[in-house]
Amino acid sequence: VDPEVVALLSRSRLEGLEIAEPREVLSGLVPRMREAGADLVVVLFHLAGKQSGEKAEKLAGRVPGIDLIVTNGLFEPFEPDHDIELSETRPSGFIVAPRTRTFLVGADTGSLRAVLASAEAKRAEDGRWQLVRLDPKTVPTSELPPYPETAQMLEEAARAYCEDWGKPLRPGLELAQAFDLQDLRTFVLNVMRFQTDSEIALANAQSFRGQLYFPLTDTLTSADVYATLPYGNRLATFVVKGSELADLAKKLGDELVASGLEDSSSGLKVNGRPLNKDRTYRVAANQFLAEGGDGVFDPKKLERLAFYSPPWSESQPTIAAVVVHYVATGQHLRRGDDKLAPSESFPDLHSKFLWTYTGSINSSYNRVSVANPQRNGAAAYDRTRLNLTASDVVNIEAKAAARADSRNHGWDNDLLVLYATTRLNGEDAAGGFEETSDTVRLRSAYKFLGFRAASGDRWWVPVPFAELQVESEFNQPDERAWHLFELTGIVGTLFRIAGPLEIKVGFNGKRDVFQPDRETTFGLNAGYQLKRFDVFKLLGKPVQFESELEYFFNSIGGANIQELRSLSRLYFSLTHRLFFTASYNAYLYRTAEVRVPGHSNEINVGLNFLWDKTVQSF
Repeated sequence: VDPEVVALLSRSRLEGLEIAEPREVLSGLVPRMREAGADLVVVLFHLAGKQSGEKAEKLAGRVPGIDLIVTNGLFEPFEPDHDIELSETRPSGFIVAPRTRTFLVGADTGSLRAVLASAEAKRAEDGRWQLVRLDPKTVPTSELPPYPETAQMLEEAARAYCEDWGKPLRPGLELAQAFDLQDLRTFVLNVMRFQTDSEIALANAQSFRGQLYFPLTDTLTSADVYATLPYGNRLATFVVKGSELADLAKKLGDELVASGLEDSSSGLKVNGRPLNKDRTYRVAANQFLAEGGDGVFDPKKLERLAFYSPPWSESQPTIAAVVVHYVATGQHLRRGDDKLAPSESFPDLHSKFLWTYTGSINSSYNRVSVANPQRNGAAAYDRTRLNLTASDVVNIEAKAAARADSRNHGWDNDLLVLYATTRLNGEDAAGGFEETSDTVRLRSAYKFLGFRAASGDRWWVPVPFAELQVESEFNQPDERAWHLFELTGIVGTLFRIAGPLEIKVGFNGKRDVFQPDRETTFGLNAGYQLKRFDVFKLLGKPVQFESELEYFFNSIGGANIQELRSLSRLYFSLTHRLFFTASYNAYLYRTAEVRVPGHSNEINVGLNFLWDKTVQSF
């Protein structure tokens, strides 16, 4: 008997019962039955799942004297659903244990079938009867005449069963709607997902039994749950890459059922967001899939594979037990619900933040060309990126980002630290190095995505945003009397054109806080951002590209300050996190007073190390 089944029985039904190993009991009981004059010994052996058939075979080979063992899980069912109506009688299989000659017959019949077996027994040399032939058949129950004695026994058993299993899991808790099989399946998958903090729940469709008692009304009982989940699957979790999930699209709906993973007209989505083939997802699945069932996953390749072991259970519970505990303990009430619903009783993860953390270090060797016009014998523009000498530069760039994304809101935070030294090439240089770049830039932007979400993610629907930029430095240069601390505020709107491309327009205000004669300038802002994406594969590895450009036009009609900065970078994967890079940086600055623009261009090659992590808020 399954331990969790015993745990669900009332104490009155367990009085006087002791749970023991079948082999220990039968090894002594079978000989005593024979001595007491039993002609034949028949054992009914039933456990959840395939383990029943496997253990019954071992029992038949180790305990002599048993003529017949009736068990479940002996063979794969010949129908995909045990309750499909059988219109004709079919033969059933059986096994004979080699050493003991015990017959084993499978009885996976469902509610519309029965196994009938004709048998032949002969007396052995010692005078005892011995089963020598068995002819089992599976027949539709509609062809069988009623047996009053059996009916009476079943009615009594049914009454006892209902007393233990037909009670509401939580008194007073009603169903928000009548549940059909699909509704209960969705509810179970959501329990799997949220009990393990997983983004996706998966199960093979045949792990759910479509019994005759649907639709469920009023309340949910243990019988409803266990009858729908009869195979004793435990709850597993693992991490899988998005590219592997993309391969499952054709199986969704027929072979696989899922919660959190949807095949929509615009492609696969995870909790309302497009599937990212490059990131990993935490998945909750039934034991059958996690152990390689139907060839969906290779268990040897699954990362962080583990079975759910909650503190309330001494052993790893089945999914049915997890669902029963979830409802009985009122965990749904955390959301203030007074009724159970397939999806509404659970958080909408698209309305929760999905956090993406990234970090990268880029080491490169640059060739820099600079043009800073002269005025009164000195450089006209006091801008860090223009106060350089055309040279070869050893450049170190560190980036960190934290991005939060939900259905209606987005919050992006980026930190850039740039440091470079230049090998001096002029006539007065002694072949030494000089610090040429010392930049710290912080950006934080809020986006309201509600309009776009309400429109069905149409590209032309604007996304209002507000952004704050801070640019500073570690070391104040000798030629400047103040420490750079420039604040830029931007408000505007952006458009997500396609995939990773965003175009934005807006208004900005700039102020260098510590500049002695500081003043705030106002103007226009425009730009685009093309986030890192796969362009093609070379030698079986991805070649990626990213690009961004930002343009400011301030003090319009006065100083007419124009500033443009851009970065484009190509990545070639060497390992999972290490990339060879080729980059192009451009910077332009112009004022009406000087009229001639200053500009710098950098072409560099280097190595980039990337780290990333994604965390779904629950």
